[in-house]
Amino acid sequence: MDRWLWQAATPQDAPFMAQLYAATQGQAWGLSPDAPDPVLQGLLAQQHRWRDGAYAEATGGPGCRLIVAADSGTPVGRAWVHERETLHLLDLAVLPAHQRQGIGQWALSALQAEAAHAQRPLTLMVDASNPARRLYQRLGFDDIGDNGPDRQMRWTPAPLTPGVP
Repeated sequence: MDRWLWQAATPQDAPFMAQLYAATQGQAWGLSPDAPDPVLQGLLAQQHRWRDGAYAEATGGPGCRLIVAADSGTPVGRAWVHERETLHLLDLAVLPAHQRQGIGQWALSALQAEAAHAQRPLTLMVDASNPARRLYQRLGFDDIGDNGPDRQMRWTPAPLTPGVP
């Protein structure tokens, strides 16, 4: 859909990234966005800084990208992607108010197209109980192993046929 687009994250996206983390993790913790607890909001902000710092440190340098998903120009989600021998989706999050509108599927399809163009698998980890796992399976991801409570999943592009565009 033309209304959604990927754009590289910039320092100006930092407030949105903090808002997104607080919204998605607060949702996971059962926090009400209408009555935020200042102590829990502080904890969420601290965890956001730690998590993003850990991602950047562990995967920093060439091949690590933080991407913002925008809906009609407004940031609504983000993805951490690490490029090595595979294209690895570290994390994908969408604001709760924009979930179940196809943004996650659109983002995954865009990453699959990128992986297919590079002829590299697209991999990810997902908690076995996460409902998003069904979306990954519908999009052709296969379970390839366990890592504690998480499932490793892989999507492999079809081989290119010489002479066929």
